[in-house]
Amino acid sequence: MRYSSLTLLFLFFHCTCGRAQESLVSARETPVDLLTNYLESFHTEKVYVSHDKPGYAPGETIWCKVFMLDGATHRAFAATPVVYLDWISPGGTILKTFTLQTKGGNASLDIVTTSKDTTGSYTLRAYTRYQRNFEPEYLFQKPIRLLDLRGDQDTEADTAKDFSLQFFPEGGHLIAGMENTIAFKAQNERGRSISVRGELLNAGGEPAGTVQTIHEGIGLLKLPAGTGNGYFVRLNHEGMEKTFPLPAALSSGHQLKVTTRNTDQIQLILKSNTPAKLEGCTLVGHVRGQVFLNEEFGNNGQQKRALAKKDIPSGLLHFTLFDARQRPVCERLVFNKNPDEAVGIGIETDKESYPKRGQVNLQLTSFQKYNLDSANLSMSVYHSDLLGENATTLDVKNYLWLQSELKGRINDIGQYFSGDDAKTNTLLDLLLMTHGWRKFSWQDVLAQRLPDITYPPEEHLSFAGKVVKYERETPVKADVQLSVLSADNFTVLNLTTGEDGLFRFGGFDFRDTTEVMLQANVFRDKNEEKRAKGKFGGLGSSYVDIYPLKEAPFTFHAAYNLPERTYRTEALKEYAFNTRQEQLAASPEEFSLSVDLAEITVTSGRNRAEIREQEIENRYHEKGVFYFGGTQKFRADDPEFDGFPKNNIYDLISLVVPSVKRTTRNGKPGIVIGSFSGGLQPVIVLDGRVIDSTAEHMIDPNSIAVIDILVGTFSQLYVIKGTVISLLSKKPGEIELPNPGKLQLRHPGFYRAREFYSPDYAESPKTDAADYRTTLFWSSAQSGTSFDFFTGDKAGNYFVRVEGVTEGGIPFTGVGRFLVE
Repeated sequence: MRYSSLTLLFLFFHCTCGRAQESLVSARETPVDLLTNYLESFHTEKVYVSHDKPGYAPGETIWCKVFMLDGATHRAFAATPVVYLDWISPGGTILKTFTLQTKGGNASLDIVTTSKDTTGSYTLRAYTRYQRNFEPEYLFQKPIRLLDLRGDQDTEADTAKDFSLQFFPEGGHLIAGMENTIAFKAQNERGRSISVRGELLNAGGEPAGTVQTIHEGIGLLKLPAGTGNGYFVRLNHEGMEKTFPLPAALSSGHQLKVTTRNTDQIQLILKSNTPAKLEGCTLVGHVRGQVFLNEEFGNNGQQKRALAKKDIPSGLLHFTLFDARQRPVCERLVFNKNPDEAVGIGIETDKESYPKRGQVNLQLTSFQKYNLDSANLSMSVYHSDLLGENATTLDVKNYLWLQSELKGRINDIGQYFSGDDAKTNTLLDLLLMTHGWRKFSWQDVLAQRLPDITYPPEEHLSFAGKVVKYERETPVKADVQLSVLSADNFTVLNLTTGEDGLFRFGGFDFRDTTEVMLQANVFRDKNEEKRAKGKFGGLGSSYVDIYPLKEAPFTFHAAYNLPERTYRTEALKEYAFNTRQEQLAASPEEFSLSVDLAEITVTSGRNRAEIREQEIENRYHEKGVFYFGGTQKFRADDPEFDGFPKNNIYDLISLVVPSVKRTTRNGKPGIVIGSFSGGLQPVIVLDGRVIDSTAEHMIDPNSIAVIDILVGTFSQLYVIKGTVISLLSKKPGEIELPNPGKLQLRHPGFYRAREFYSPDYAESPKTDAADYRTTLFWSSAQSGTSFDFFTGDKAGNYFVRVEGVTEGGIPFTGVGRFLVE
């Protein structure tokens, strides 16, 4: 995803010095003016997902909360954007996509794993449709590990056969005659940071200093004034010797140096050895598109500035120096930690230790002025003896303020937020000189080339498709009808396509799996009057085909993942083993050695009628519909009915069920059970839902597998008095539509997350069921500061972890602990 602050600065540009160029900006429009105009042309979005603990054993549920936020302010979205979450296997296959509708910037999700799942590093990726307009590097993407009983299988030895060294002059260029600072980064052929040591050599090959990485493969070189071109670095790594030339220096130019190691101030030094010096140059600073600095300089070769950190929002700051012709000549990214935005969280429990199955009362407080009652947060309580607390993990604070603003993933990102001291800030400063810096381009901003918005924002479900001539790819103008075959969501919509045959129906908020029928006819001018009255009868033509349109698959990029470092692998292996044993003790029938009966057909000792009845019963269970053993059931797809006309559901029922007859009342088709004169008009139920009589004709007869006649006590499940004809639909892959002008779809609707189970031992303290939960409590409520829950049967230390965002958009985290004896 490309956020407003990123779209401006992370694109390449060619900054050519010593050569005349026409100004890209008119005298009336400053860079800040154009920046404002550019940002107002589109909005930005960010998605973050918290989950209940750092790692999982196969068979555990991953409890998640989705934060849907404005990309610039980090405030919760007031609208209801749709968020997609992909659960991706260690091999890069998308196993499942969850569709969630957020409300108040929130959504909940539970991902169920099984004891048979492959272990390793899975990926949870979250995004909105709108975010697909921008680069996928900016999407939320986090590795989640399923632990293996035999240890960490993802660990591999570093046996790379090559390495590289990249140079990043501070500000953008080396300038001859001036002291220069160069950051560098060493990586092996797999892109992993490596530690190196070597020599800096001048053009004659004579030693001029040492070169050594400081942290995470990053190092720093300082070249004194007067150092000429032709310098290079010679390194020897694991027996491989390589030389790397330093970038060529410009004869004259500008410099921008920034340091944030001071905990109170950001210090800037600007220099120029051009004839005009800094005359007419402008320094612009912004964070997520919010401008906090816009200063023009006079005729001076050097300027120093000190900015108070408390006056600038926390996050990734962009400093850009423009010359007198308003061309960008220097760029520097730094990170600001505003001390007033450090939301300290107090986690207080009513006791320091608890007995097994004891009640815990927990309160959250803020050490600052922030009101946690209106904050958007998640809270988890999980067993910590084996998992430990990984201080370097991705969390809501370091993700929103830093990782979401950069293309590349930051290794062990939490280490840069562990404190606000000179050492930590220096390492973060060094990281951004190499990790975040780009040869950027303001050309798009200055020329007002706006990003292409192909995917509009999405708040509801939709159906899109194309009508073409039968067995041809030629689009055709057509009348299209969409029918929602659900008593809860009964809807009939009509439209007429253009000559391209494209259509889209939107605005749906299905919460359950819903059947949808699409029908189309070639557009005819003579039906214009009927269309004007909303009449689209007789749809479903053999002269057209309907194709559902799907957006291009969203490719998974493993390179955008940076797996978190795994600590204490033996302890994690032990945790996985113990969890498996506790699962067996708690639910032996679920984890015992078994045979999947769905894959076996047993015929010995059973006649064909019994086998047929068992198959029908299985269908009812798969659909979640009540099954009654003593009722009349008919297989609608029995071959004996092939060749008979079944134009609607009434034709099918009267053909299959002997006692049912077709009727016409008041010009409308129908059915009765019994005689034409005294027969009963039945109520029709589809997959356990009563169908309104006005919608019965829209049921596709080709989609029905079983017809069940319910009378007496069986029918009273659906009606107080009368006869019920219960229809059970086929699976999607079983439906054959003989008429190409019809298309039946099954939409799963928005995912409904399960509620986290937390037993109340005050009401049932003597239950014999073992309680070995490793997550004692999980809350994804939008707000709240007081929580009550019970411990289980697993003794040890427990972590309390809180992640959230204040109403004003300030992210925060908090950690607490207690003991179960």
